[in-house]
Amino acid sequence: KTADFIESQVATKSRILIAVGHLGVNAGAEITALAELINAPIVTRLDAKGVVDESHPLCIGVAGVHGSPGVAATRDMIESADCIFSIGVEDQMLGQFVVTGGVQNRGLIYVMPDTSTVTGQFNAGAMMIGTVEDSLRMLTEELKSRGAA
Repeated sequence: KTADFIESQVATKSRILIAVGHLGVNAGAEITALAELINAPIVTRLDAKGVVDESHPLCIGVAGVHGSPGVAATRDMIESADCIFSIGVEDQMLGQFVVTGGVQNRGLIYVMPDTSTVTGQFNAGAMMIGTVEDSLRMLTEELKSRGAA
């Protein structure tokens, strides 16, 4: 289902932004591979800074703390996104990516190691629960086999 949702976002030329939180810190290589495949920029929360190579052209930088969207480039990227691919970002921190003016206004894809921090307060188009690295690796391989990107 996640691969289907991503393909539909890519097909409609939706701007997908990958947001990385501390629950995705062991998946840097897998995050980068997926970002390259679907040509999606990456922002990290402060608690995930350095997970992906910050000199990589798709790495935009760190999102702000305490709900602030951070530097202008990061803020602009978040505000222009149609869909957030959340990797290890807990729900209490996810609002800065998917909510504007108190309303969820972006599509959402979750990849989380377990359901303990998924509150259900956001509407997700797709969700993968399990080891983050394995989930991303399987998703990337599925998208490649479909000829994605």
